Amino acid sequence: MAVSLTSKMQAIADLIRLQNQSGTVLLMMPCLWSLVLASGGQPTFLMLAIFVIGAFVMRSAGCVINDLVDQDIDREVERTRHRPLPSGRLSRTEAGLVLLVLLAVAALLLAMLNVVTLLLGLGAVVLVVLYPFAKRIIAMPQAVLGIAFGWGVLMAWAAVRGTLELPAILIFFATVFWAIGYDTIYAIQDQEDDRRIGVGSSALLFGRFTWLAIALVFSGMIACLASVGFLGQVGNWYTVALVLVSFVMAVQVAMIRRGLNRREAFDMFRSHAGIGVAILIGLVIGLIGDSTVRVTGPTMGTSYAVTLHPLPEGIERDALQTEIDRILVRINNRMSTYQEHSELSRFNQNQTIEWVDVSAELFTVVDAAVHASRMTHGAFDATVGWLVNLWGFGPSIPTTIVPSDTAISEVMRATGYEHLHLNPSPPALRKDVPELYVDLSGIAKGYAVDHIAEYLDSVGIENYLVEIGGELRANGKRQNGMTWEVVIERPTPLVREKYRTIKLRSRAIATSGNYRNYIERDGKRFSHILNPNTGKPITHNLASVTVIRSSSMEADALATGLMVLGPDAGYDVAVKEDVAALFLVKHEDGLHEIVTPALDRYLDRK
Repeated sequence: MAVSLTSKMQAIADLIRLQNQSGTVLLMMPCLWSLVLASGGQPTFLMLAIFVIGAFVMRSAGCVINDLVDQDIDREVERTRHRPLPSGRLSRTEAGLVLLVLLAVAALLLAMLNVVTLLLGLGAVVLVVLYPFAKRIIAMPQAVLGIAFGWGVLMAWAAVRGTLELPAILIFFATVFWAIGYDTIYAIQDQEDDRRIGVGSSALLFGRFTWLAIALVFSGMIACLASVGFLGQVGNWYTVALVLVSFVMAVQVAMIRRGLNRREAFDMFRSHAGIGVAILIGLVIGLIGDSTVRVTGPTMGTSYAVTLHPLPEGIERDALQTEIDRILVRINNRMSTYQEHSELSRFNQNQTIEWVDVSAELFTVVDAAVHASRMTHGAFDATVGWLVNLWGFGPSIPTTIVPSDTAISEVMRATGYEHLHLNPSPPALRKDVPELYVDLSGIAKGYAVDHIAEYLDSVGIENYLVEIGGELRANGKRQNGMTWEVVIERPTPLVREKYRTIKLRSRAIATSGNYRNYIERDGKRFSHILNPNTGKPITHNLASVTVIRSSSMEADALATGLMVLGPDAGYDVAVKEDVAALFLVKHEDGLHEIVTPALDRYLDRK
């Protein structure tokens, strides 16, 4: 019995490739790249544990699924015929039980993460199941493997940030390119068997041009990772790591062009675990090799990132993050329209024209919103909540129907900042239309940025950059002594491309645009930015407005208001109010730039 149990345990170990963890490392490394970068080089122990264990569990589950699907094929291949299933050391039922245990562990790990990561995790399971079938359907199943291995990158980023951002997408594609490369090298071992059995393989597909194909995908990987380093302002050690990895890959391509035997192909494949580790080490040292501290997390349906240096003596990073999270939770609990019991939601639900006492914090933001409305002649209006919901952009159930003019007119009766009255002492709000609905989503993130900046000032932190959902405020300088730089994006819907860079010191910046957030109804595209005067989405050719102010809250609201006004009226208001603003206008011959006099000093005219 003991011998039988021992043999079964050994068979299970062989089934999950316990003695060969190269695959686990190859799956784990991109996850850790993403996790480390998303957390500013300082991931929590819990997150590290979840993704390290998760990589082992999911790779093991993938091996079991692969062997269950490929049992008959494995009998025909010299390298795989001694695996537990084709050799009869384990039954399919026993392998199925092992798979259930592994998936149960994966489910427990997922349950510890946020909803976005949980949903992505379900997609990962689908990819793991699909991969073994890919070789029967497509000529390059290695691409499916790359997507499956890259999926963990997206999960790791979402676990920290609560959303997906450009660096995560770049690491994902880097992983896909990398996996195609190293798994093609792995497939060189089985070329003859794959050709005889009739299954797909990139090594067979590329044939004598395999070396060139691998050179191209490795180049794509390095290009994506280099872009990640640029966006994340990672230190020089990361660049050194990429240069060394590029050299190793170039040598490998030369060897592949010369020709590899089975043993050489296997050894070259295994070396990529070390390549992944080298990139991780370069990334970690690059991020934590200076005095810069990065704190990140989810908030307000998006993410926040605080970059600062140095951390004052006596203040721990974890304590700093705890306080920042506390501030953000408090603000969200007061100003969210997505939380039924937030202070703002309770005010909206209060169908009365009597004065309603509110917190000083909520009063401050509403007061700023009304001030912005007056500055922009009503183009920014925090009372368009019912319109936002009607068009399907708010917390209500999304709609697939374009609202009728009658429906819009009906809702607009309960719209207009002039129906909202404020009493500063004690702080109170009053509606003269009971159904008035206040939505602070166009200004609350800016207020939160300002409040975090004030907290950092209060604890003696002089150099920082605070960002929430694209709203930023900077103070002091970067760790290298240079002024903080903010990239203004070219207003394109799919590709994130730099338009220009603005140097920012002791100022806040916000951009409003209609080029990414929109809905499509009846074949037409509708911007998420609504004109309070018409009740409909804006239709002019202004693509984006960037505003610089001393307050992020002001910049946030004014950017939206000027965007609603359009390039001509918006420019006139900005000049009159001495607002530093950059207007990017779409014309048939390309993008035109309009700059207010107040903004000119921030621009690099070289």
